Amino acid sequence: MPTIIDSLENQLYFARVNVIKLLMGKEQPTKVKSETPVDQFGRYTMEDIVRLWRRRSFESNGRRIEFYGVAHVIETFERFKEDFEKGIDSASLVILEAAPEALRYQSDENIHIIQEYQRGQGKNVTKEEIRARMDSDRGQQFFRKLEQMAAAKGKPIMTIDPSTKELLSTRKLMERGTRIETLKFLSILAVFAPGALMEMRAGLQKRRQPVESEKKTKSYEPAKETSGMTRRDFLALLGGSLALLNYGSLLANLSNSGGREENPLALLLYNAFDYRDVAVAKGIDLVTKEKMVADEGPIMLVYGAGHNGIQHYMGSPHEREIRYRAYLPFRNIASPYLRLFIFKEGWKLEKEISF
Repeated sequence: MPTIIDSLENQLYFARVNVIKLLMGKEQPTKVKSETPVDQFGRYTMEDIVRLWRRRSFESNGRRIEFYGVAHVIETFERFKEDFEKGIDSASLVILEAAPEALRYQSDENIHIIQEYQRGQGKNVTKEEIRARMDSDRGQQFFRKLEQMAAAKGKPIMTIDPSTKELLSTRKLMERGTRIETLKFLSILAVFAPGALMEMRAGLQKRRQPVESEKKTKSYEPAKETSGMTRRDFLALLGGSLALLNYGSLLANLSNSGGREENPLALLLYNAFDYRDVAVAKGIDLVTKEKMVADEGPIMLVYGAGHNGIQHYMGSPHEREIRYRAYLPFRNIASPYLRLFIFKEGWKLEKEISF
């Protein structure tokens, strides 16, 4: 659900900012004011909606992919309705970041899952309240409009994103991401806490100083060979290296608000947002390689504007596969599925593939 993604990513962003500031010497964490203007749209102004609009084309196994990067709110659909119509008209397949109707977000089963989750949080909400919130959700309104437009034009739709495995999988995904970020923080603090830092420095200085036995060695006696690095030195250097990598990864994640393309530390990314981009790129590669759609028209891809990493990973298959394997902790929480839907008096699941 787009609104859950936005909320959790913003909270995680603020947490990262505060911890990084603490690591850089700031005594008190400060609240970071969002630069995104807020008005009657809830999060985006019309200026933001126009600014975030992206149109790009790239290929996957000889098949053209038309990427529509958007602010996923209903006002985007109203502003660019003609563009969406033209795109769907020419598309052989429409891949959506979310599909509330096809995935039956408001089914009794999903509503029950949400109620159970809310009860675990100490909250009691009725089915009617949950459905009312979904109906008023601007992100779901946006994707429902695209689903309805595709249905009216007889076009199949597909979801690939790991966050669509079940309604609450996005929340689980972000919670796993938060735990991994916490481990990064702890590794940095553990290594660069004053005591640990002094011990590492002392160990390195000790290695550079000649030991007493070496000073007393006579000229005709061969000096004893040393390994050059003690176990403590090695562990200190290893811990420092890992902490620096984690620090770089945190900075990379912190710099990812505009997507992978604008991120100078993108190589060090390791978070739920990047995992989704990797998984979607892998899914698109599978769709085009296996020719799952007979029609040779372009594939329309509608995602949040920040998901420009999808295009990057389409063009970097080796990096994509390495990252996909590295994201096993995320895949265990929310594995990606290809779900192909055909409209026949309602959306019918035509094909489902886990990968």
